[in-house]
Parts: sequence; C-alpha cells; structure tokens
Amino acid sequence: AVLSKSRDFRRGRLEQVAGCLEPWGELARREKAVFHTLNKLNVDVTHQCLIAEGWCPTSKLGEVREALHRAAVYSGAAVPTVLNVVRTRETPPTYFRSNKLTAGFQAIVDAYGMASYREVNPAIFSVVTFPFLFG
Repeated sequence: AVLSKSRDFRRGRLEQVAGCLEPWGELARREKAVFHTLNKLNVDVTHQCLIAEGWCPTSKLGEVREALHRAAVYSGAAVPTVLNVVRTRETPPTYFRSNKLTAGFQAIVDAYGMASYREVNPAIFSVVTFPFLFG
C-alpha cells in the first residue's frame, strides 16, 4: 500500500512537472539569448547604461538610427539610444551588397574566403562563369 501510494504520488508530481517543462524550456532559451547578447556589450563608467560597438555601412546609418529608436520605444527604455560615429584606423570588414540573384553566388564565394577591404567582389565573376563550369 505504501509503495503504491509513493509510486502514484511520484507519477502525479512528474506529470505536473511535465506540463510545465515546455514553458520552462522556452523561458530558459529566451534568458540565454538575452544574456548572450548582453555579454557582447560593455558597461559605461557610471554603470548606468550599456555600450555596443560595431561596424555599419555609412549609407545605412539612418536605418540603424531608426531601428535603435524603435527598439527604445518598444522596450520602454528610460535612457534614449545614442549613435556615435567613431573614427578609427582599423581596416573595416568587407561588405558586399547583394540581392536575390547574387546572394547565392556570394555565399559560394564566401565559403572559399572573404575578399579584403576594397578588393573587387569575386562573386560578380562567379555569376558569369558558374553556368559554364557547372552548367
């Protein structure tokens, strides 16, 4: 009798936990994603805000500024977002604009390696030569 009551109690508890397992997993995934992103940021000297640094094409600064503003409004942030352009002597990363047609060829070229900054985009040549090579 005691063993069957223990087994029934354990089964009831496990079924109760099983019902909550999926929401707990989703919560853990979200928190992990938040902490993963927060670990990429730096804290300012006053410990009141976070600082992120990154590269952005100059032509996209307006879009980035607008996205930051929308994120601040959506999150209800008390501190407004600030976007500063920082001059540096570092070589910027390579960025090639692509569209639906060239994106696949760009992915193939990127699999072999990225071109250096200010080099010609080799994906242009692969668009022309690919059909002849693998036609």
